[in-house]
Amino acid sequence: MGAIFLVSGFSIIFWIFWNLAYLPVYYYWTEHMNWVVAGYEVPTTWFDASNSFWCVVLGPIMASLWVKLSARPQGDMSLFRKTGIGIAVIGVSYVFFAVLDVMRGDGKLSVLWLFLFAFILTLGEMFFSPLGHAFISKYSPSRYLSTIMAVWGIATFISSLCYGPLYGATFEGGFKFTSVCIVIAVIAAVSAVILFVLDKRLSKLVED
Repeated sequence: MGAIFLVSGFSIIFWIFWNLAYLPVYYYWTEHMNWVVAGYEVPTTWFDASNSFWCVVLGPIMASLWVKLSARPQGDMSLFRKTGIGIAVIGVSYVFFAVLDVMRGDGKLSVLWLFLFAFILTLGEMFFSPLGHAFISKYSPSRYLSTIMAVWGIATFISSLCYGPLYGATFEGGFKFTSVCIVIAVIAAVSAVILFVLDKRLSKLVED
């Protein structure tokens, strides 16, 4: 149960950063990207569709990867490593944002770069998102299963409350866009390192 609460805590970090990544698309990149492609002005809301597109594309690929890893003598990666990788990939997406901001200088970049950004964001989601309920169902004591299952939902609820005010305090708080992205990427990297360092201890905890 302690391991479940710990991973749920890291899921708050993951979903805050994941949801937070959407807001610059609508409030920052609408002004600093060229949304016209081949004479057609791309609707901003199409960015949501790009996440769905990459979910469909990456779903079978990631499923095949998990099957292949689970067939190894040492078995699949632990949930804690997958969680760490998922958070790390989200950090990479913010580095990508920072690089785009440097690349554009005082001009505008093509909106097609956001399609690539959506790929990185969805890749992190594919590592992280499917894990929670499966992990809780497997390791939660049966008499507490329904209660502990709600822990994952509460973590998502907390992150949904936080990412909006956090955007206002950071990206709209007078800080440089690139600097905010780098700070978030560093926090994500530190979180991933912590999970990797604690992996054996936490894995032993759930095995016991």
